[in-house]
Amino acid sequence: LADGWENQWVLRMVSDEQLGGQLSDAVAFPDTSWHFERKSKGLSLFTKLGRVFPHAPEHSVGLIAEAHYQDLLIPYGLRVLETDQSGLNAQLLWDYSDPLTWWGLKSGIQYVRDVYRKRLDMHDHGGLFTGTQDEQNVGLFSELSIQPNERFTSLIGIRLDAHNLFGIRVLPRAHLKYELSKGSILRASSGL
Repeated sequence: LADGWENQWVLRMVSDEQLGGQLSDAVAFPDTSWHFERKSKGLSLFTKLGRVFPHAPEHSVGLIAEAHYQDLLIPYGLRVLETDQSGLNAQLLWDYSDPLTWWGLKSGIQYVRDVYRKRLDMHDHGGLFTGTQDEQNVGLFSELSIQPNERFTSLIGIRLDAHNLFGIRVLPRAHLKYELSKGSILRASSGL
């Protein structure tokens, strides 16, 4: 791409089957032999789009996104578990990091959604159990890096998450690094 833009795409597909247990008895005695089967299929699409501004290279923006789907089927003796998960993770990022200054700032917003569907069929123990769980989170974050000289570096950040199941959380953090002498570094970190 032109004018400082870069782009990347990744497509991942998986199909996996596993079988185990008393396989020689599974056909002759399907109700009494112990056997295990697992079938899994998945699809994931990832993209990264970013731009470093040609006339202001200390500024950059980026979008990172990934969508996924996976299903799982597990007959386990007389019980059958079926489950699938679909989701989206997207981040929009902004970065200011001028090598000629002593500070830099990164900020962004993130959206995550995962939907889980489950179905457990227990023929011999009370029937069918089903459920769906939908989790969504919006996060805002920012971090300030400060390096007034070659020996001292600090990183101070904060993140605000709003989750549909767990509520709102504020997560501060700080990291400090001081080079006492060549090869000797003192570090301190705090945060959630």
